[in-house]
Amino acid sequence: MHIITKSAELKPLLDLIDEHKTVCLDLEFVPERTYFPVLCLIQCCVDGKPFIIDPFECKELNELWQRVTSPDVKAIFHAASQDLNIIFQESGLIPENVFDTQIAAGFAGYGYSAGYRKLLQEVLSITIPKTESFSDWQARPLSDSQMEYAVNDVLHLEPLARKLEKQLEDAGRLDWVLEECKSYEEKELYLPDRSRDFLKIKGASKLNSRALAVLRELWCFRDEEARGQNKPPRLILQDNLMIEVARRQTRSLGNLKKMRGIRIDQVNRWGDDIIDCVERGLALPGSECPTIPTGKAPHRSEIISSDFIYLLLKIFADELELATEHLATRDEIQSLVRLDADRMVDEHEDIRLTRGWRRMAVGQRIIDIIEGAEVKLSITNRKSSPRSLNVDFLQD
Repeated sequence: MHIITKSAELKPLLDLIDEHKTVCLDLEFVPERTYFPVLCLIQCCVDGKPFIIDPFECKELNELWQRVTSPDVKAIFHAASQDLNIIFQESGLIPENVFDTQIAAGFAGYGYSAGYRKLLQEVLSITIPKTESFSDWQARPLSDSQMEYAVNDVLHLEPLARKLEKQLEDAGRLDWVLEECKSYEEKELYLPDRSRDFLKIKGASKLNSRALAVLRELWCFRDEEARGQNKPPRLILQDNLMIEVARRQTRSLGNLKKMRGIRIDQVNRWGDDIIDCVERGLALPGSECPTIPTGKAPHRSEIISSDFIYLLLKIFADELELATEHLATRDEIQSLVRLDADRMVDEHEDIRLTRGWRRMAVGQRIIDIIEGAEVKLSITNRKSSPRSLNVDFLQD
């Protein structure tokens, strides 16, 4: 194991990545104490050689991030999403060649969102301890047990990826996984639209549009303040406090101090800002006030149709030995059912069944049924196995 605490010590790792064009990674971080997650440890493994990087000591990591996100380097992760968000946070770079063993395992028949340790046991017959699952990775010095745990998180990643790739290639599904992993290259994953996040606050759905305008101002203020101080937003203003201010539309410090749940230090520090948020929300023209999106309620026949189509989807998923979650959600099925017939030929960003491998494997059959293709459901009874539900298309 190589422990790196200085930027100059990165060179052997960087040279190995350049030579092998493959790197396995895992990050340890603490997300709950600050606005931005604190990166505490970086584990890399190249060609079976593990490296541990302490980012508290080794702060110049741009050369590493450039390689990890390069299209010429295959970066192997397990459950990559959070790690890639932190890499983007640290570098501003978006990856272009990721292989996620959790995604791969799902398509190889090991279940949806399979855990790393479970996979190592099932795929490679390797057992590793989980003694440090709840470690404080910010604390220093790190113990030998923590270091061993960290190394194990990357030491077996490449053999795992290779075994899964072979299984997927044999099953004709490797391209499906590579298509799924391409989603990590979408900029929207790292810079999501948060303009309507205030509507997710518990209690927002009970506010009228004017109160929602105030709540939006409070949410934007809190988010900016928390970001600037790198503190969790809840430490600035609690959700229930913002809901109450928006509901009462409090316009004076005196009334603010009387509110249940607000601390005097909050009033002293941010009282004027809170009142300003209320004033801006009240001054907004009514036509610009936000509303809770409702949309047209689905007709009863659409609900029944969606339930039936989702049942068929589960049958098709079982035939493919895939978790239904890999194919579509109930909401996606309902959106598909509600599409106009002439729009079903198109690809839709928010309905995965209309695109790529999903359309080829399952989506077109679902679309044909929605457009009127006749099907027959039958239950097959076998003495040696459980009953199975079958779907047949009826030919004219």
